[in-house]
Amino acid sequence: MTAPFIDGAPTGVEAYRQLDYLLLSTSLAAATTARPTTERRGLTTNAMKFTDKRLKGVTPKIAPSDHGPVAIDLEA
Repeated sequence: MTAPFIDGAPTGVEAYRQLDYLLLSTSLAAATTARPTTERRGLTTNAMKFTDKRLKGVTPKIAPSDHGPVAIDLEA
């Protein structure tokens, strides 16, 4: 049986997949409701599945990153 969603995209829908993961201790994970995000604004404009705003200066040949790192904001 195939999962109905993979990394937030319905099965069968072309989408960029999550490459990196974050691991939290059990106690830290239980103490927060924060959700991780994937930073894709640095992808080259040739990455056409990403349609949100990009970082300034990103072009088809210039991109600060070739993948989207995962980040999370945690508050104490």
